[in-house]
Amino acid sequence: MHCEHTARWLFRSAGDPAELEIHIALEVTVPEPDGADVGLDHAYGPDLREPLWDLLYSALHNGVHAGVAAEGLPLPAGGILVTFTDLQIVPSPEALSEQGVRRLAHVLYGCTQSLLTAVRLGLDALGTSTATTDPVQRRGG
Repeated sequence: MHCEHTARWLFRSAGDPAELEIHIALEVTVPEPDGADVGLDHAYGPDLREPLWDLLYSALHNGVHAGVAAEGLPLPAGGILVTFTDLQIVPSPEALSEQGVRRLAHVLYGCTQSLLTAVRLGLDALGTSTATTDPVQRRGG
């Protein structure tokens, strides 16, 4: 099974003209071709200094794993591969202060977690795991 998901967030603070815009596009493939429980790849070349990219990549990676685990669903047989096909951040992380980059990393983590939670629920609803509990009933809906 293959799933593509794209999301855009625009963050604005009252009285602050600065904005933060994040666009993430990803693909999820079941099963994961290399046999990992959760594989992670990116299909774009980030043009960022290595320490900066390392911090942001860690936020994406941790967000993926948190999103996959959020609903407590079993992984599909063969695992899943998450490929980031696009990541756009405005303003450029290079233009942010060290504190701004750390805040951005927290935002990226949350955005990525929410994307993967939605994908996991969708994959489960379409029958790619062994879960049999209706997620709406699990939440008391």
